Amino acid sequence: MRVSVISNGRLLAKKAGALADAGCSEVVLSLDALGDHHNRIRNTPRLFEHCLEGMAAIQEAGLSYGINTVLQAESIDDLPLLANLLFTRPQPPRWWHLIPVRGNRALLPDEGQIDRMKQLLPALHEQGAARGVLLVADADMFSEKGSVCCSVPQFTAYVRADTGNVYGCNMLVYAQNPLSNILATSASEAWESQAFQQLRLHCLEGNNSVCSRCDAGSRAMNHVLRSLAIHSPPSE
Repeated sequence: MRVSVISNGRLLAKKAGALADAGCSEVVLSLDALGDHHNRIRNTPRLFEHCLEGMAAIQEAGLSYGINTVLQAESIDDLPLLANLLFTRPQPPRWWHLIPVRGNRALLPDEGQIDRMKQLLPALHEQGAARGVLLVADADMFSEKGSVCCSVPQFTAYVRADTGNVYGCNMLVYAQNPLSNILATSASEAWESQAFQQLRLHCLEGNNSVCSRCDAGSRAMNHVLRSLAIHSPPSE
C-alpha cells in the first residue's frame, strides 16, 4: 500500500518528519498561485509562505512530493510564474497536476483565459520534462462532459484525515456520500465493503452520474499515483 497525504501546507513544516516516520510515501501540496494571490484565494494569511517552508521540510525528511493546482479565473493567469517557481527549485516536484475549479460557475475562467492556458500547456509539458516533472493536465478540462467508464476506485481510496470518511477517489469527496469510515471499521473492511464494491461496478459501467464532474487529467493522475505505487520499493 502506498500512502499519499494531501496538505494545504499550513502545518506541513512541523509535521514532515512525523509523516516520514509513520511511513508516508509522498506529500501532495495544494498550491494555486503565487504569494498573497494564493493567500487570498485560500483565505489564509501566510499560507504561501507555509507552503514553501513545507516543501523544504518534506525534502529534508526525504519525502517525495507533488503539486495540485486548482485553476480558476483568479489564478489561471499565474500559471507561467508558478511554473517558473516549481521548475527552478533545486528539487522540483515529481509531478504537477492542474485541476479545473468545480462547483461554482462564478469562478470559471473566461474563454480567453482558457485559450491562453491551452496554448501554454505544450511549453509547460516540455519545461517540466526537462526538470523531471510530469505535468498532468487535460487541455479540455473545462469542457462539459458526461459520465465515462472509470477504473480508479478499483485501486484507490480517499480518506479524509479530519473525519475518517472513505470515498472511492479524491474527485468524489465533495460529490458523493462516504462509503465507510476507518474510525469505525478497519481499512480492509472499508475496502471490501458492499458499498465500495457497488461503486466500483457503477464506475466501471459508466453509470455513476456524479463522475460527470471529473476530467481526463484527474483520472490520469490517479493512474500516475498507481504507477508510482507499483514501482516504489516496499517499506522496511
